[in-house]
Amino acid sequence: MALPLVVNLISAQPDFRTTNSTGQNPLPILLPIWTLTKPRPAAWYIDGPTGSKSPVTFHIPNNITATYTINLEFEGVFTFPTAWVGHYVVTASLGGTEVLKSPPGDIPPPPPSAPVPTNLMLNNFIVSAPITTAICPIPFRWAGDFEWKIYNVEVPGKHLSMLPLTFVSHYRQVLTPLIVNTASSQPVTSRLELCWASAEASAGPLFVNSDLLKTRVNFNSSYPVGLLRQFWPQPTEFNTIPNIISRAVYGPWYANRAMQTIWSWATPHQPNRPQYDCIQGAPAYNVGYYGGSFNLNQWLAACAPGGTCNCYDLAAISQLACAVFLDQNGNEELFSQWVFQNPNGFVLPGTLYGRDTEPNCNNPFWLQGEYHNCDIHYM
Repeated sequence: MALPLVVNLISAQPDFRTTNSTGQNPLPILLPIWTLTKPRPAAWYIDGPTGSKSPVTFHIPNNITATYTINLEFEGVFTFPTAWVGHYVVTASLGGTEVLKSPPGDIPPPPPSAPVPTNLMLNNFIVSAPITTAICPIPFRWAGDFEWKIYNVEVPGKHLSMLPLTFVSHYRQVLTPLIVNTASSQPVTSRLELCWASAEASAGPLFVNSDLLKTRVNFNSSYPVGLLRQFWPQPTEFNTIPNIISRAVYGPWYANRAMQTIWSWATPHQPNRPQYDCIQGAPAYNVGYYGGSFNLNQWLAACAPGGTCNCYDLAAISQLACAVFLDQNGNEELFSQWVFQNPNGFVLPGTLYGRDTEPNCNNPFWLQGEYHNCDIHYM
């Protein structure tokens, strides 16, 4: 019968600040990001389908490398079988993909009597780079219920191909998965939300006094996790994109993905999601002709039934999607600019946001009394 691996604490020291769903944005110091019981029970960390109330953001290295090393600490307990010798490795997987791997640790000599529980304290976990032929240009996140396992390095058996080469030179690259969480052979899980970015989130400026300068979104140097959940991909998405390291590829790919995410937020129409205001064409999230302070939390929480939005709101959330896509120098890869069009009028026939029952509309104000006419409504 498999013996239990107990995970008590996961701590991490991120490189950049991240604002969680309750508005907290701790400094990038070593903090617990998951605990089994104290100070919080494991269930407390669950925040939506894959998110955590303690998200963290690490720096994408500015050099080409096959692995990243992050300041993540693991504390647990395990009773080593007497047959185990040499070294062990602890790993964490998400959806069948191995994400985290500890450096090898020494297996203690077997006690003279029955095996006893051993405290495990590990740090400096290894993460496989999502792109190994270039510096990863796209921010990304691994989030969900990570499954933890422990392996004996020296025991012959199954081959672990992801063992970092720096360790292969010292230890045989043959590992046998022997231990899971419970007698039912289910791995122990921890809800984690691990993100990677090329630079710190922007902090303005909101106003400039020269045409040579550009305004920037003010995130107060902390990434809002709600935006990351919407717009930062999981690295498995990169696998199907040819030549992803080319700016001519990854820029349009990210932009297209962001637009699809925004569009599918409300189209086809869903309850408690906004529809285009076809009466007044008014914004609903605190922006105007020239931008403003977009109410991101209200957008992410979804509006009340019957809620509306307009082109300013859609431009604002689009601009925020661009603003969290930075290069290693902290510049936007997709430098978005707010353009106000005046006068306005008919638009190219299509579906207005959340109004999929009217697929060929060319008039964003077609529900106004004087314009509520099929001849004006359609081309």
